[in-house]
Amino acid sequence: MDLIESNPLWYSPVQPKPVYEKERAEAYWDVPVNAESTVVKSNRVDVQIVDKEKKEVLLMEMTCLWSFLFLFSLCF
Repeated sequence: MDLIESNPLWYSPVQPKPVYEKERAEAYWDVPVNAESTVVKSNRVDVQIVDKEKKEVLLMEMTCLWSFLFLFSLCF
C-alpha cells in the first residue's frame, strides 16, 4: 500500500503520525473510531487500515507482553 516511506527501529523516539493517506488506502494510528449503528466498547484502536480498493477495514490492537508479565508477577 506504500503508506510509509521509512521503517524506524522499535526503540526509536519517532512518534507515528495519526493519519497516513494515499489514493489506495488510509491508515490511522490511535484515532477514535466513529460507529453509527454498532455498539463500540472501545472507541480507540491502535491501528485502523482502510483499503479503498478492496473496501475492507482492518483493526489492530497491540499489547506489550513484557509489561503484562511484569504486572502479573507483582500479584503473586
